[in-house]
Amino acid sequence: MQRYLEFKGEIFEFDSPLEWVLMHLTLARVLAKAGDANQAIHYYDEFLQIWAHADPGLPTLREARAERAQLSKKLAANTANTPITRVIPQTR
Repeated sequence: MQRYLEFKGEIFEFDSPLEWVLMHLTLARVLAKAGDANQAIHYYDEFLQIWAHADPGLPTLREARAERAQLSKKLAANTANTPITRVIPQTR
């Protein structure tokens, strides 16, 4: 999937621009389910940036925004609950 997304601006004989755009959302969802929140957020952001001027009432767009927000909350909660470890240099 990621390799397919690297073909920005290239025209494929049997592909449509819509498929390429929706692949960002699909990859974001797959990464979120796999537990890679940072990469998932990256692809949600890519999708939302591409569709920044789309009709805000589109169900797919509303779902993507809600999923991204939920993932961000979960990531923030996990980060807040992670203990901070600090290495203290030894003195001689």
